Amino acid sequence: MRKIRHKKFYDVCKKHKAVNEAFRFTKLIKKPTLTDLSQLLSVCAHANDLDGAFEVLKLVKEEGLNADCVLYTTLISACAKAGRVENMFQVYHEMVNKGVEPNIHTYGALIDGCARAGQVGKAFGVYGILRSKKLKPDQVIFNSLITACGRAGALERAFDVLSEMASDPKPVFPNHVTLGALIKACTQAGKVEKAMEVYAMMKKDQIEGSIEVYTEAVHACSKIKDLDMALAIYNDLKESKVQPDEVFFSSLVDVAGHAGRLDTCFAILNEMKHFKLRAGKIVYSSLMGACSNMGDWKTALQVYGDMQRACLSPTTSTINALLTSLCGAGQLEEAKRILQEARLSGFTLNQISYRILFKACEQQNDFNFAFDLHKSSTSNGILPEIEICESIISLCLRRIWSLTRGRTPTSCVGTVESVSFCLRCTSWALSVYRKARSSGVIPTIKMLSQLLGCLRLPKTVDDNVLSNYSFAKHTSSGMQPSLINGFGVYDPRALALYEEAAALGLVPNFSYTAGPISIDASVMSVSVAEVCILTLLKSMKHRVAAGANIPSIKITLGVKKSELVVAGSEQEVVPLLSRTSQAVVALLRTVRLNFHGHESSGELRIRASTIKEWLRPKAESLSLPLMTPGSQHAILGKRIMEQRRILSYVKPTRWSPLSSEQNCTQHISHITSYVPSDENDISEHHTTSNGIHVLDSFKSETMANMQSLLESVLSM
Repeated sequence: MRKIRHKKFYDVCKKHKAVNEAFRFTKLIKKPTLTDLSQLLSVCAHANDLDGAFEVLKLVKEEGLNADCVLYTTLISACAKAGRVENMFQVYHEMVNKGVEPNIHTYGALIDGCARAGQVGKAFGVYGILRSKKLKPDQVIFNSLITACGRAGALERAFDVLSEMASDPKPVFPNHVTLGALIKACTQAGKVEKAMEVYAMMKKDQIEGSIEVYTEAVHACSKIKDLDMALAIYNDLKESKVQPDEVFFSSLVDVAGHAGRLDTCFAILNEMKHFKLRAGKIVYSSLMGACSNMGDWKTALQVYGDMQRACLSPTTSTINALLTSLCGAGQLEEAKRILQEARLSGFTLNQISYRILFKACEQQNDFNFAFDLHKSSTSNGILPEIEICESIISLCLRRIWSLTRGRTPTSCVGTVESVSFCLRCTSWALSVYRKARSSGVIPTIKMLSQLLGCLRLPKTVDDNVLSNYSFAKHTSSGMQPSLINGFGVYDPRALALYEEAAALGLVPNFSYTAGPISIDASVMSVSVAEVCILTLLKSMKHRVAAGANIPSIKITLGVKKSELVVAGSEQEVVPLLSRTSQAVVALLRTVRLNFHGHESSGELRIRASTIKEWLRPKAESLSLPLMTPGSQHAILGKRIMEQRRILSYVKPTRWSPLSSEQNCTQHISHITSYVPSDENDISEHHTTSNGIHVLDSFKSETMANMQSLLESVLSM
């Protein structure tokens, strides 16, 4: 067995990436040599089996053999291809410590690994060691350095390497690989003009081109949509007798698509037939992308049909381009059909697919399909990104608005069923937001604003419907702390979300020791401005309860003074409040927090004393449920206060020696003369939140009370 060479068998294993068969064959060798194990390592490296490669190194040590430079270099190359830079340098240090001297190929493998990982600093560090060893770099070394510079975006340094190649005492001339790496580096840096200069250098210096160089040059043309230059490169390729491949034609179709020349795309497909090439998945993917860029969804469907007739299963990028074309044209139902067919053929949606479909659901307001997509994405382990979160939260907000602001049939607005559905929408929006935050997504101000809008309490529901909110249940003491914390306007979770966003620096955070607090509501959305004020009041409530001082508040409103109103012969500039400013003023009036200044001036001021008085708990309300303007307790309290006011107007009369009945009758008639007889005598506070006057019930109740008083006196 020692005289038998096993190279051919290992070459076959390398070709078929048969790592297990190569190991089984090696075990049959009674005493494998270092050459046998090196060939086994080469099989592992070619198959990108890094674990198997290190297993070979372990076998070398078990056999008592000393690894040589070839074996270590092969192992370093395997680490480089796998992107394992740390393991690569560990092998290098072990090699040096064992006394094995690295050669130019070893350093080339190290630089290649650094280039693949984009670690240009380490690549030039290895290059410095190579120079210190008095080794002369070759084209492979310089090409790897240029590649490292290109991936790191260090374009100037890449051209410095090119200059160093020519300035060496024994210059190293660039080849097609060098120029291809430079063109790619220029394209990645966005310097397409520089890339074309490198391509012209190849023609000037008569450097033999390759299909890789021509492909990179055409790819650079797609960045600037220069179809004429791309076709000129195609002519150069034909003159140089270089055989094009499918990737080259795919790049050419991509340029034509970006240039808006869909007819040229199909002409390029016909051009492939002259080279006896058959359009495959790569070319069809570029063609579908061209249709998507042009917004031609009908042609995109035709291309999809051609692929099916050619028995070509579409790639993920092809399906995504088709979905983009259909969804962009509002053809969501057709997109659903294509998606169903693709799933039957084994297609799996990726992050981009879900992003496209969720955006389409948002545009078409398809809530149910979006909900199904969310369940599918969750089962596939797709984490919600910013675009997906914004689409889902926007859908939930629209559905909540339609159910609470009269955009559905009147019989559905404000019902228990509609409010229950609103709660499910809110829970879904919060769940998606929390999942995105747990995956490291930083929310946008748009996402936060929409989510806060979902947490605003409905305005159209009555007390019975409001009681269905899980966060509005009465506690054992009769209080509703959740509604108190949200001031009856927002779900308390909205205030917690604002505090979280303030910690992220997304919205303003305030200091309570640096004088008046300034809120610039002119740059905020409605929900953000409202929750900002409520969060500030909540914090001040805790400070007041702790006996700490609180500052005053200054609110800047957005006022536009541009509309002219002609009144007679004079022109008057009328201030127009922005939507956010109107909402802020309405909020302050809703919670009955007095402010100074007029909204037309663009600035409101709330004094610290006013806030303290507003936050001070009322003794009579400690044992009563929270009273809203239209609640029964509020109406009863107003009636009692009105009766007390009327009684205070009664002039005292001297008790005459009449009968008790006559005296009481005289007092009753005197008191009832002060009962208001007209609606104008009742202040605006004697109207419920629904606008129903309680005058009639008030009169009857007052008379009943007086009659009861008379009977009690007569019974004495």
